[in-house]
Amino acid sequence: MRILALMPGTQLFGSERGNIEGYKAMRKSGAKLIVAISNREPGGGEVGKVLREENFQTIAFPYGGKFDKHQMRTIKSYRKRQLKRLWTNSILLHRAIKEHRITHVTTGNWLAFLFCGIALTVNRVPLIYRMGDAPETESKFQLFIWHWMVRRATTIVAISEFIKAKAIEHSPRSRKKIFVILNRPIQRQGSASQELLEKLEKEKLPLQLVYVGQMTSQKGISVLVDALIRLDDSRIGCWIVGGGKYTANFEATLKKNVRDSQSKTTIKFFGFQSDVRPFYVAADWHIAPSLYEEPLGNIVQEAKACKTPSIVSPYGGLPELITPNINGKILKTVSAEAIIQTIQDIADHEALHDSYGERAFESIKGQLDDSTFDARWRMILARFNRKSI
Repeated sequence: MRILALMPGTQLFGSERGNIEGYKAMRKSGAKLIVAISNREPGGGEVGKVLREENFQTIAFPYGGKFDKHQMRTIKSYRKRQLKRLWTNSILLHRAIKEHRITHVTTGNWLAFLFCGIALTVNRVPLIYRMGDAPETESKFQLFIWHWMVRRATTIVAISEFIKAKAIEHSPRSRKKIFVILNRPIQRQGSASQELLEKLEKEKLPLQLVYVGQMTSQKGISVLVDALIRLDDSRIGCWIVGGGKYTANFEATLKKNVRDSQSKTTIKFFGFQSDVRPFYVAADWHIAPSLYEEPLGNIVQEAKACKTPSIVSPYGGLPELITPNINGKILKTVSAEAIIQTIQDIADHEALHDSYGERAFESIKGQLDDSTFDARWRMILARFNRKSI
């Protein structure tokens, strides 16, 4: 099997990391993979860098940004550029299929499918759609493209039962060709920084929390910071890891709120970290208070791999990773009051922290471990060509 993967993202968010783990499992099953990365950043940005470190062959596609309805109607140059990209990307895909003798195409992104849609209509190679997000239903245009992709897909791999349910809800025909393969914990190269780990362990407080993720309001970080400030407890600390140039103003507001509050709770911002393992290992608990429906939660999986239990939002796929009061906690709702109550309950049962962490780590076996992940991808590929497995 010779698989061409369409990967337009240039930054290493959860979706990109999850896709790369899927590529590694397909390659381990005997498939040859070529990844079409974006040339919108030199070398495909962080995504291209990691793919090359993992020894994947890459080729460059221009892809394109989301279609803005107003600009498509009013700006001729924008409209012309976007429509041209539909043709340019499809020509590149058509040539790649011929040149590299591609037998299958995989994508996890509806925009990548759109920009290559002409070629994927002409070339009827089997399409594996790795569904890492729920369909976007606010725009009729986006929903139309998503329905087109579902119809065109030979097999759909959802990353959680939540995503599978969403797919079937919006396209009942997907029921017959959709499977669930939970993400496995991110496989990072090399060992974690021992120096940073020792530094964190020295400064941690009796109850040390960690938040890891994007610095956006939908991730619930504002609610979390408000709850931590209101706790006003010198025994409690939280490391906030994440951020970047696109969220600098939002981060500055959060930091100002912390400074102005003079709360006794210790809240420290560390910005983007290329390797977050030291933070997970040193912390007692990880918290993911997303306000929106997360597809699954790579951060929870990585925390589990570091023997750190999680407090998670009750929305989306996050609850699928937690057995309440066994290997983690599920918030009743994402509010300052609910977070305060949960953290106070944890603080009152400090002796149980290690047992929660051990059970979180044990829960990876059979559900999120490498062998299970690889075996499920072998099953998917075997549906196409059993002789190559």
